[in-house]
Amino acid sequence: MNREEFLKNLTAVVEEYINDEEAYDDNAQVTVNPADLTVALADSDEDIDDALDQYDVMDLVEMDADGNWKADVVALGSLADEYIK
Repeated sequence: MNREEFLKNLTAVVEEYINDEEAYDDNAQVTVNPADLTVALADSDEDIDDALDQYDVMDLVEMDADGNWKADVVALGSLADEYIK
């Protein structure tokens, strides 16, 4: 998987949270499997495998000028850089 594909997957998971944030608790996590770079969204009350890296979804969003959540492209890009140079 290249960086663009991984970043696209990360962004899709964050946008899934934004579009249906009421389905998740306040501590929702983005999980990344370092073995295959699979990205998913999990509630904090879920039993998350220790092999998965976890990131607070709120660290990957920002509020726009209209008061709406949107994916934070800088934070997502930095996270993608941690996995794929």
